[in-house]
Amino acid sequence: MGAGTEFDTIRGLMARWGDLAVDIGDDAAVLPDSPGVRVISTDACVEEVHFRRAWISAREVGTRAAAAALSDLAAMGARPESVLIAFMVPDAWRDALGDVADGMGEVIRAAGARIVGGNLTRGSVFSVTTTVLGVANRAVGRSGAQVGDVVVVTGLLGGPGAALEAWNRGETPSAWARARFAAPVPRWAEGAALAAAGAVAAFEYGKGRIVQMPARPKIAYAPGWQVEYDLWQERLARAVLWAAKREPPVGLEIRCDVEVVREQLAATKVAVAWKNATPGKTQITLWLRRDDGAETALGEAACKGADGEATFPLPAVRAGRFHLDAVARIDGASQGFATRPLGITAPVRVASITLAERHPLPPRPEPGKAQGWQDDWERRGVFVPYVEIGEPIAGTIALEGDVSKLAIRVSLFDPQGRELARQEGPATPAGK
Repeated sequence: MGAGTEFDTIRGLMARWGDLAVDIGDDAAVLPDSPGVRVISTDACVEEVHFRRAWISAREVGTRAAAAALSDLAAMGARPESVLIAFMVPDAWRDALGDVADGMGEVIRAAGARIVGGNLTRGSVFSVTTTVLGVANRAVGRSGAQVGDVVVVTGLLGGPGAALEAWNRGETPSAWARARFAAPVPRWAEGAALAAAGAVAAFEYGKGRIVQMPARPKIAYAPGWQVEYDLWQERLARAVLWAAKREPPVGLEIRCDVEVVREQLAATKVAVAWKNATPGKTQITLWLRRDDGAETALGEAACKGADGEATFPLPAVRAGRFHLDAVARIDGASQGFATRPLGITAPVRVASITLAERHPLPPRPEPGKAQGWQDDWERRGVFVPYVEIGEPIAGTIALEGDVSKLAIRVSLFDPQGRELARQEGPATPAGK
């Protein structure tokens, strides 16, 4: 970049963003190929149209602008990858531009995206236009809804509207309503989970989000299906409580990365933020639940203020799919709840398990008469090998990743979860 005020401003923004801004300075951004469906959206945030300077700080303007744009990706079930930012800056805003950039950078970094370009110009009114690019395994549009679908709302509606009404009356909005206006939280995890669970339509309503789903999600009965199903149930419960005007009095939010590398667990913290708690009485409890239902208590925290946050360490657990559950209670009575999916990854994963023989179910005792376990398996549409006591089992476990110095433990469990047999051995260099 050359000399001049404009380039000096860009250099200042890049210095604030650090490694968040990549390949800035070229005429256009070059994006790498990504598996899945490309999802792109643009959102504008204009002074006196979307906000007034007397209402929120410059940093909150940036937070709101980035969150609003990234929420469009969440509504489509996409994960953010790249962001382009175009500023129009009057002279009165020039000194505050750095604070706006800090607010945007915080949200974009939390999303796991990178700033790959943008534009900077002078103008009479401050505005920031944010273009976001993401990738979805399955994009969810607005056109798939049908009569009879269940409507599920993630989060609580009405906060931004309540703040606007208060400001327009010359009053100060409540802390909760102001926070919903100034710092909306994009629902990336929820959007991706609902898309994976079979959501048929999603769209924004103001700055709230409405998702329409089948009455019962079509979730494959594979390891971890309970986690997906429980996430769906939790969102359905929130929708029912909201419709009945029985929202939990304490608002909870679990903050952490969607995926954590197992080697980094010791340095990873989970934050639970609360609003409208009763100081000295409300107690927050957090659990980590594995996809097979096993639970690990992560601890408790007393709410010392009406609004606040507590952090909890993650224990050393095996890689897999987990579920974080937080509950706020007063004297044992539930006051609020939150849940969030969590994936713990490892350098090596099980790619497939193949049996040398199919081991089919035995014939039914009588024509048309089935045993209970046969009914259950057939209802789920899942093939479960049937093995008699003493019958040998052989097969192949295919691994992906560096298997050097890796030992494999294979266990056989019965339907009650009891371990019947175990075999251990080293993995071969071929990864099998």
